[in-house]
Amino acid sequence: MDDRTKVRPLSLKDISGITLNALGGIAAGIYIAERGHLWLAALPIMAGCFVALCIVGNAAKS
Repeated sequence: MDDRTKVRPLSLKDISGITLNALGGIAAGIYIAERGHLWLAALPIMAGCFVALCIVGNAAKS
C-alpha cells in the first residue's frame, strides 16, 4: 500500500484548531450581522470554515 493513501486520525491539536477557527469565524459573522451588515457576515463564517477544512485536509494528508 502506498503511503499517500494512509489516513491518520485527527489529533487533539487538529480538533482544537478546527473548533477555534470555525467558532471564531461564526462569532465574527454574528458580530458583523448585529452591526447591520448582513451581506458581510458570511465572509468570516466562510473563511473560518474554509480554514477548518484546510486543517482537516492537511491532517489527513500527513
